[in-house]
Amino acid sequence: MRGGEDIEARIAAARRGTVRGGQDQAIQRAIGDYLKRYVDPLKRDFTIAKERLERLAGIRGSTGDHAVRKSELSSVKNIDLEAETVAASPTADQHNALVRDLRRIRDALNRLS
Repeated sequence: MRGGEDIEARIAAARRGTVRGGQDQAIQRAIGDYLKRYVDPLKRDFTIAKERLERLAGIRGSTGDHAVRKSELSSVKNIDLEAETVAASPTADQHNALVRDLRRIRDALNRLS
């Protein structure tokens, strides 16, 4: 925007013919300013969102960023865990049960990838 003028006011002034330099040129400049101010940022935001979605879908970029369906996580959700809550220092058996649980979870997550 030039001189603090509002874009809509510039278009209206151009329509009334009160703008020096020709009505059509003033309208074109005002529309160009409007596009730069409002439409261009929306195009940029849309492009960024589209690229992120394509990455998640595995269409673009590395194959490391994929979305996971809830149903695919059922193998992790349905793991029978052995470890129990302890109130003091864990015994060797309690520690080993926790290690086995962590290995099961890791294996289930590795099967997803």
